[in-house]
Amino acid sequence: MLSVADILEAVIEKEKGSARVYETAIDKVRDPASRTMLEQIVGDERAYLKMLEELKTTGLVNFCPLKVEDPKIPEPVEFRDITESSMVGDVLTFSAQRERLAAYAYSAVACDVSDPVVRRLFEFLSQEKLKHRHHIEDLYNELVYTED
Repeated sequence: MLSVADILEAVIEKEKGSARVYETAIDKVRDPASRTMLEQIVGDERAYLKMLEELKTTGLVNFCPLKVEDPKIPEPVEFRDITESSMVGDVLTFSAQRERLAAYAYSAVACDVSDPVVRRLFEFLSQEKLKHRHHIEDLYNELVYTED
């Protein structure tokens, strides 16, 4: 059975890959506002990586996640990549979808493990992803969505 440290190391590597996706996308998009948004998302990913590294060192003792509800907002059926023509709304939609998928994956693992420490770790990771998704959706509502 994998240790919590082994699991965290795998999660950290996955998150590094996620950060690279956004870093690569910065070079693709032409829209300056989209580039700025991607740079902010990369910064958020780096902060999350730092938190995971700290978690690996200190354990779960210092982390008490708040319960974040998933509003179950319908997602677009089509998962679109970021392209050179992507605008801020496209970037935020892409990011929110990635966060949702990660949250659901972590939640599914939490349901399938019997070790309470490992379950707590995956519940924590799922909650962090939902928190980040909510932040991205708030940005979308603020920057993209306007009522006529």
